[in-house]
Amino acid sequence: MKVLLINPTFSAIFPSDYGRPALYEPLGLAYLAAALREAGHEPAILDCVAEGWRVRQRDGEFTRIGLTDLQILERVRKAKPEVIGVTSEFTGFERDSLRIAALVKEAMPSIPVLFGGADATARASEFIANANVDLVIRGEGEQTLCRVVDYFQKHSRLPLDFPGTSAKGQHNPPAEEIANVDEIPMPARDLLRMDIYLEDQTPLMPYAKRRPIGFMISSRGCPYNCVFCSTTKIWRRWRARSAEKVVDEIAFLVKTYGVREIAFQDDSFMVDPDRVRRICEEIIRRKLNISWSVPPGIQANRLSDELLRVMKKSGFYRACFPIESGDPELLEWIRKPVDFEEVETAIKLCHRHGIWTYGNFIIGFPRQSADSIEKTLQYAINCQLDMINVYIAQPYAGSDLYQEFVDLGLLDPERAQASTVFDSKYNTVHFTAQELCAKRQELLKLFLRKRLFRLITPRGIWQVIKKLNSPEKFAYAFRVVSRLAGASLHAGYVNLFGSHVDKPEEILFVEDKHT
Repeated sequence: MKVLLINPTFSAIFPSDYGRPALYEPLGLAYLAAALREAGHEPAILDCVAEGWRVRQRDGEFTRIGLTDLQILERVRKAKPEVIGVTSEFTGFERDSLRIAALVKEAMPSIPVLFGGADATARASEFIANANVDLVIRGEGEQTLCRVVDYFQKHSRLPLDFPGTSAKGQHNPPAEEIANVDEIPMPARDLLRMDIYLEDQTPLMPYAKRRPIGFMISSRGCPYNCVFCSTTKIWRRWRARSAEKVVDEIAFLVKTYGVREIAFQDDSFMVDPDRVRRICEEIIRRKLNISWSVPPGIQANRLSDELLRVMKKSGFYRACFPIESGDPELLEWIRKPVDFEEVETAIKLCHRHGIWTYGNFIIGFPRQSADSIEKTLQYAINCQLDMINVYIAQPYAGSDLYQEFVDLGLLDPERAQASTVFDSKYNTVHFTAQELCAKRQELLKLFLRKRLFRLITPRGIWQVIKKLNSPEKFAYAFRVVSRLAGASLHAGYVNLFGSHVDKPEEILFVEDKHT
């Protein structure tokens, strides 16, 4: 059967100069497409944001990025699907995903519309109640989606009782998880416009060492249960691909797309240090000349001198630590197992090996006090990290944090459509959303200025020198320091990540005539 998987447009309140967004290839849809193809079906993928990132449409106070309705319908009709799947990954994406469902249902009412993704899984009752949604596939979708499409092909109707699905008026038990994730075929990137994702990745990873960058997932799930994350609700337990399979995909990306850097997007990459070591040894054995990092972060207590040596030899150049907070009491509340001594030891170890260091922090939890945020600020600016980023906590459906926002009366569905981790629209008990955004800016500015000051001290100079033992590393250090200096000296808004556009005339505001 022909199955079209759709990544919807994206609507939010953007600044007027918002340019090229950070474009990730939708690996979740690519995995589903690969499974469908292996099962004998004909999948296709439509990424409305990537294919139409230059197109902007006004929608009240929102701006929608992506293909117009007419363009979407044109592509859907061209694909001639017999089944349509729409993803809704985050709570803030619901607006666009349900609009896509309404759009295709209006044009092709006989074609079943399936929903999946983290948000659809967490709020299956709400999605299945929508008249334009025929079935919700919850959690890990490869096997369930194939079973549903097989059934529809045979019976010309959707199943009502399959595990891992929610049908009209009926929620079925969870599906069995895929025990051996090595059996899942490699993502069907050939069905994506990879040229778009690889064209300009600066908004996505401005501190990348090399480009183009290939994004990968080497494991599923996480052994932890942080209050702000819904991973355990989706994947349930941590399962990893073998080192050989992981490096097979790296080699494929290098050969097929000329990838020179790998960014692992795992929720918890370092659970098994022995597996990480085997991945590194396999990269070295195959003589793959790549650089790599793990942007979501690695556990500090999993690093050792021996492991870091082989990681560096295989191309690892930057360690990100998800520290989240400088307040021990808040860390306990968010269930984040962070030991400051272990983090400081890991940072020193990285500096010793010439590895750049980076930290993630979160502010804006519902009951977080000014004192708690101040502790995070002081920790961030006084630690020895090279770079940081600061996020504002968001109530994603499926997380315990979501329920905390509900219980405190802080959840506002209208705000969800405009709120991001960089520009929150949620008030907390002690702060307005505007105050939280200002706090984030304050923390970033103070860190940047403190970091630049450390760069001119003997210790800071020595740390940088250790990272400059090749022309490529010198060029990379120059880019990092230049960007830090530029952001630090900027009088207004500090934006270390996000979007940019070199040619403003490429952005096209349109009025879609479809109603």
